[in-house]
Amino acid sequence: MDAEPLQNLTEQSGGVGRWLVTVVMPPREVIYSWNKAGKSGEGKKSQYLLVSEDGAQYCEGIYKRIGKEPKATDDYNKAKQKFKKGTIWAVSKVSITKQSTQYLGCSCKVVIDMNTSSFQPVLQSTVKMPLQAAPADDLETLLQCPQGQLVDTIALVTDVSSPVCKETSNGTRLLVDVTIMDDSGTKGAARCKFPAWFPKPVGNAPSEDLALLMDAAKKKEPVAFFNLVVLKEDQATAPGASEHGNDNKKTTLKTSKDKFFFHISTDNGRADRLKQNASVIAGSTDITVVSEMPTFERTPIDYLTMESTFTVCRLLAYAIQAGGSLMTSNTHGDGASEHGLFQINHARIVEPKGNEDVFASGGERLFPSVQVIDTSGALVLKMREKAALELSGQTSAKTFAELASKGALNFPILCSLRV
Repeated sequence: MDAEPLQNLTEQSGGVGRWLVTVVMPPREVIYSWNKAGKSGEGKKSQYLLVSEDGAQYCEGIYKRIGKEPKATDDYNKAKQKFKKGTIWAVSKVSITKQSTQYLGCSCKVVIDMNTSSFQPVLQSTVKMPLQAAPADDLETLLQCPQGQLVDTIALVTDVSSPVCKETSNGTRLLVDVTIMDDSGTKGAARCKFPAWFPKPVGNAPSEDLALLMDAAKKKEPVAFFNLVVLKEDQATAPGASEHGNDNKKTTLKTSKDKFFFHISTDNGRADRLKQNASVIAGSTDITVVSEMPTFERTPIDYLTMESTFTVCRLLAYAIQAGGSLMTSNTHGDGASEHGLFQINHARIVEPKGNEDVFASGGERLFPSVQVIDTSGALVLKMREKAALELSGQTSAKTFAELASKGALNFPILCSLRV
């Protein structure tokens, strides 16, 4: 079919060109808070991976739940049924969602607005499309990426360490060290190691994703990794470093907290080559070490004594609405993010309503949504368990949830808070 290469899709060309894409995996659903014109609420969007006729050319697509209820949810659910894995679409009149390319690991750094773009179905029998995205960047290329860039790659998994339980801001998680290799080194093999986090399942069995990764390591299979984060760590103070500058930096990797995923890579030239040469690559003694794994450190943070920036609800709501981030890149590797700290004084925090879920996904800790009101306006924030218990005067998450379900929680009339 006559279609433009996906790499030619831009904000300018989107309105006049035509592109052919296929949905290669089920969407990831994201729930987020929004603030607009003094109103706030909870939004929902589905993130899709859209692959062109060339498996190495792929981008993201987003479909949001928008409009008035119940039509908004009805349209959203219909879209999930419509854009199923394996469906093929001719896309025209394309609208591009604005997003920093730093937070896009896909080879084509664009995000298609699936609410407003025209998607016309194409019969699968009329065109052959890839079944997977096939990232083209190798491990050596990761050295050239800037700080904080999300990257995708295909590599052999040569080792996965035994899982270790760690307590993080997201509750108990399993930590493993993943070693991957490919043939992009100076003399052949290149290797890097990074920490990966998985939810702790009930019982002793590993999660399905962790089991899949361990099996790939056992079989030395090529795996496509998506949305790894590149970090540049200063080595100026390391032994042997220059005393006259800090240009000596090492590259490390970590998994993106919200977007990291992977799958066994098949049916593409790079994966086929790596699988064919797996024994040679894995057994190589002359290896280029592309990145080193950052050390896990879990240090308690005292948010009450740290410096903070004074603000008010209205300004913070504007910053969030404009797409600003309150987070900086995390170098601890624990799946949590370091925060720029803001303080709001003399605010009213409204207790969760009786019909609201006050737990984080998984139900292992409190993470309620609360409305914060001051003289300037209002916004909705998520509250950490420690703060929720302290503010309510309770000692257990179970008691907090029971009181919330009855509408019997009592927060102070006014308080100061840090975000």
